[in-house]
Amino acid sequence: MRHLRDLEPVHPDGLRSGAPRFDQRGASNTLMAVVLAPALLLGVGLVVDGGGKLNAVREADAAAQEAARAGADAGAVSLVGGGVVSKDAAKRAASAYLADAGVTGTVSVEGRTVTVTATKEYRTMLVSLISINRLDGTATATAEVLAN
Repeated sequence: MRHLRDLEPVHPDGLRSGAPRFDQRGASNTLMAVVLAPALLLGVGLVVDGGGKLNAVREADAAAQEAARAGADAGAVSLVGGGVVSKDAAKRAASAYLADAGVTGTVSVEGRTVTVTATKEYRTMLVSLISINRLDGTATATAEVLAN
């Protein structure tokens, strides 16, 4: 028995001239691109913005260490002549250093120890696409006032 499709002319590439030409590979490539493009962008964003956060942590750490030293130095001045550590002078000096360094933070003085916690804000570039607009780098450092 002969079918109607047997009577249709055959195209040189093996497809019948009237048959639709769907390529399964094209559909799977499109799906792969739709899935992989956002994942790749997110991966690049994590690398770029993760590096930015690490840099913010490094800057916050450096600022906290220097601010704690500045506070300890200022507090030590009051020790000359047998006095006690000036908590106000230590806090003012450490806070001023943080402000000059462009970071925010807190300063506390307990006994002869100056503790500084510094925070540096990093504005994200790529992960802001998923509503993460900033990452904070935070570090804490202490310095002890030594009397000679």
